[in-house]
Amino acid sequence: MQIVRAFNAELVYIRAPFPMGKVGLKLKNGVLSPSREQLQQLIAMWGPAAKPGDQARISDIAIKDNYIHFEINGGPVRKQKWYQRIQVQGAGGGTAPLAPSDSSANARGSFVDLYFDHYVPDITGPQLKDLLRPVFDFDAKSAVEAYLETVPPKVKDAIKNHQVLVGMNREMVIYSKGRPPKKVR
Repeated sequence: MQIVRAFNAELVYIRAPFPMGKVGLKLKNGVLSPSREQLQQLIAMWGPAAKPGDQARISDIAIKDNYIHFEINGGPVRKQKWYQRIQVQGAGGGTAPLAPSDSSANARGSFVDLYFDHYVPDITGPQLKDLLRPVFDFDAKSAVEAYLETVPPKVKDAIKNHQVLVGMNREMVIYSKGRPPKKVR
């Protein structure tokens, strides 16, 4: 119960890319699966739910037999509100649900499952934060700091010194130099 109370609705910074869809991340003994290549394939197919350095909210926690399930940004399945299921029926016949559901709004979240060997042990909040360190950063002060922990040391020094290196992608250049004041086409 303490885990749910401590982590529900917690704001975290992401340290590993999360794919959208029903395939989330699995963390066991500090090893993240799917592999880097499979993860890039899933992101190319379904899109990213969160990239390293993004801020996310832990929206749901479920403790199962041998793992703990953490959903971020609403999870992979869009949940229906209680008022979207209500139907009114009377002598004149039935009506459709009072509040129509928006079918165009897809779920944009993902999840991570933290696996243990045989059962979920008694664990404290700080211990659980240490176990989730490969995917979540609980104590970053800004998005730039969270992103800097995911890049190599040479790129990290270049971003801190506001320099651009050959091979940097657009995101790295924006973190290094800042957003342009005016976009010229």
